[in-house]
Amino acid sequence: MRDEGGFAASRWFSRGWTLQELIAPKVLIFLSSDWCEIGTKETMALDIERTTGIGRIIIQNAEHIHGVSVAKRMSWASNRETTREEDIAYRLLGIFNVNMPLLYGEGRKTFVRLQEEIMKDSTDQSLFAWSMPIESLSSQRLPKDEASGVLARHPRYFETASNIVPYQVDMKPYTMTNKGLHIRLPVFYREKRHVAILSCHVGGNFFGPISILLESVEGEGAGVFVRSLAKPEVVDDSERKISKFMSIYILKEKRITVSRPKYAWVRSIPLPAYGFQLDMLDLSKHSSSPDSWDIPARTMLLSHSLGWYSGRVILKHKEHPWVVIDFGIFSGFVARLFVDISVPNEFDNLDDKPISNMSLPNKFYGNKPIGDSWNGLLLRPPNLRSRIDPLHGVLFLRPQAQTAYTDIIPGKKVRATISTQRIMDSELLVLDIEASYSTL
Repeated sequence: MRDEGGFAASRWFSRGWTLQELIAPKVLIFLSSDWCEIGTKETMALDIERTTGIGRIIIQNAEHIHGVSVAKRMSWASNRETTREEDIAYRLLGIFNVNMPLLYGEGRKTFVRLQEEIMKDSTDQSLFAWSMPIESLSSQRLPKDEASGVLARHPRYFETASNIVPYQVDMKPYTMTNKGLHIRLPVFYREKRHVAILSCHVGGNFFGPISILLESVEGEGAGVFVRSLAKPEVVDDSERKISKFMSIYILKEKRITVSRPKYAWVRSIPLPAYGFQLDMLDLSKHSSSPDSWDIPARTMLLSHSLGWYSGRVILKHKEHPWVVIDFGIFSGFVARLFVDISVPNEFDNLDDKPISNMSLPNKFYGNKPIGDSWNGLLLRPPNLRSRIDPLHGVLFLRPQAQTAYTDIIPGKKVRATISTQRIMDSELLVLDIEASYSTL
């Protein structure tokens, strides 16, 4: 270090491994760059406390460290950097008195693994009291999603948690499972979100415990959540009274559960009592796979090589030759659905009738052409390749359902609704066709 005046600004306080070097030794002497003694950690305990946030009692006697909350100890490391990403976790093994194999090459997973090890020997729920960092570390490129798994991704997530204090209550053990953290917590509902109360409070604030926001995970069933990145908030007495203990799962990592539709499914068709019968599922000339329809199951395997997925269902009616329902999805970055019903003249040749509404993408992208044509279909635009290719792991955004209806004969209508739904853990493009003798 250069001198006593530059003591607080020394790079030594921003290095990862020096945290243990500061706390562990009983005697630590600080020297200037010209090897003159500045002082010892005992004589300079107040300056060190102001610089690092580590209490003087810990600096002077490391045995007191185990009475400090997990969140506070994590906050000590929040602004310290290491050359190797895995050392973000390994430098803290002594601080938390845990042992784990040193595996270089696994990146951020190492810090998650450290938290799992801490959880095995501690009931301190301040481990879950982190929030999104104020500023991202440029070297670590911290993600900025709105929700995450239950465990923090970096010590920087604890930079504002130094004043979180746990308190002991009668609680059941909680464990990390293959589904996520299985824990029993008081939960209540606020503004369309679940709020879970932790056994922690802000030091010096006794109005109530702190809470974390949870978000339900679609397709995972009831009681399965991801954690919001919002800062934990104090729960007042009125909210605590309406909470109820629930056994819940908080995912270890945020998972993308909505994937692109793999099948189109004609779920419902009008009953024969209405005079209809399913004549054909005509898709061979409008699909990249000629044999993509499974007639008994009324499903079509969608090809992911196209930005358009489209199909045609033809119904026969005893009072009219046919009813044609065209449907499809334009799978751009923001997907769009379309459905159209037409009643062709009985002398029309359906083979020459292209699927309707194929100009629909112009409503999304103006009148500019968005791709090359192929068999009446529009291929994905070149500039959207990485966005709509499922192999790139891009999240499919569920589009709004669309409905069309038309008169077959006076007093008799047909309505078709196209939507995307998650059924039996699969994302489907679902077509429902209904008939009615009255106005829909």
